[in-house]
Amino acid sequence: MRILQLYNDYRSGKYQSGGGGETRMVELIDRVLKLRGYSVKTCIRDSNRIGSRTDKIRAFATGVYSPSAKREVAGIIREWTPDVVHVHNLYPLFSPSVLEASQEAHVPVVMSVHNYRLTCPISVHFRNGQNCQLCIHGNAYHCLVGNCAGDPFTSAGYAFRNTVARMRGQFSDHVNLFLAVSGFVRNKMIEGGYDPQKIDVLENGVPLPQYTSSNLIGGHVAYVGRMREEKGVETLLKVARRLPACKFMFVGDGPERARWEAASTANCSFLGRQDSAGVEEIYRTARLVVVPSLWWEPFGLVVVEAMSHGRAVVAAQSGAIPELVTHGTDGLLFPPETTTR
Repeated sequence: MRILQLYNDYRSGKYQSGGGGETRMVELIDRVLKLRGYSVKTCIRDSNRIGSRTDKIRAFATGVYSPSAKREVAGIIREWTPDVVHVHNLYPLFSPSVLEASQEAHVPVVMSVHNYRLTCPISVHFRNGQNCQLCIHGNAYHCLVGNCAGDPFTSAGYAFRNTVARMRGQFSDHVNLFLAVSGFVRNKMIEGGYDPQKIDVLENGVPLPQYTSSNLIGGHVAYVGRMREEKGVETLLKVARRLPACKFMFVGDGPERARWEAASTANCSFLGRQDSAGVEEIYRTARLVVVPSLWWEPFGLVVVEAMSHGRAVVAAQSGAIPELVTHGTDGLLFPPETTTR
């Protein structure tokens, strides 16, 4: 079988920031399929090439519909003749236009749904410190009115492309099968109007570490992830203030890092972005890993990574996390500090 993968990498694209987890899943799927004997071609466009204002205006247009991307993908399909097209994120440099290219060539499309992009213009169902569903039924103007992306131009672009995609059925009509990363994401898609008969669940996986996990209890509490409001790091900082004798280590980068680091106590270390070896060392030497997310985690890749290293997880009972953690067995769950609007 020949499989064509299409993926628009996010701006951040590196480990544990922005689209890092999704990027690693695309790479892992490519590697696993090839190991199992499938012929795989993975085409990636990188949003890091979007720099100038002109580039952003062009990305606004191509995010809605990209004739050049459609022609490119149509050419690949014609020359390489895949049996199936597997798409991930398509915004903004591919656009849903490539789904039409597949349909016109009579090649079935499978789409991995890693986040809430199909039901939320900014993909997180979170704004102003709260979980939000104002756009879930296609009312994407809320993204513009609320400036959910933090920039009026960007918010307008996200709202517009989401509205066009929903009105034209660019995903619902042109994707043969959706693979949601969790039951929670599948339920949100159904709530947003997508056909439940076309949605299956395929959870993420991670490679097992190269070393044998130690039974020794490590010396620190670890957080691994983005430094953004919805990740709930402030919850963990409150705990750190109450446990001055316990060491807390924070791995990752993002817009809130400087503020959180400035407000932290002496027992907190902010290590920034780490390569895979650095993150593995944090897991290996941790006492436990905390996932304090405020938003509805679509999957919770850190939970699975921590478990693969033999580490217990203390996590917010949010989104798909209860699908991974059995309270009192392989970790503990606690109520997230947020509300729904």
